[in-house]
Amino acid sequence: ESIHAVAGTREQNGETPVAVVDKTWVNQVMARLLEAKITPQSLVPETTLPPLPADGWSMVWDGFSGFVRTGEMSGLSLDSGDGEAPPLGLTLAMDEARAKNAAPNRIILLSPGNGHLTNFALWSESLGVPVIAGGAWSIAHANPQTSDINFLQGDYAKSGNLSGAMRM
Repeated sequence: ESIHAVAGTREQNGETPVAVVDKTWVNQVMARLLEAKITPQSLVPETTLPPLPADGWSMVWDGFSGFVRTGEMSGLSLDSGDGEAPPLGLTLAMDEARAKNAAPNRIILLSPGNGHLTNFALWSESLGVPVIAGGAWSIAHANPQTSDINFLQGDYAKSGNLSGAMRM
């Protein structure tokens, strides 16, 4: 009842990505857009927006929280890390990728702020792959058309009147 789940297109590895978001959050976003008289064309997972290197993963990290893009349509939110140790979620994702023989060769770390508060050498050692500074990250430079996952489905499907999406 409290979540909205959307499936993406089956990937080459046979897995189908599923994006999950809290309905309360979506309702708040939609309400703000309606107040601003903006009709969204799509609502995509942030994890699908940074560029994905062919041989690695992209990570957006502000020093305390962020997310990692692990595939064309896959990624996860991260928290509880710091400059000295990578987030537990990233470590677990690396362990899972290694178990599937699908570990990245590198992780490109993008920063939404003014530089990185990350000890790249310690993170690289802990994760077993190079963690490399990738520069600044801004959602303004993202290309949402690269995502085939769109939360504007089901109860949130586009219609002539988006107020119908608010009845959750």
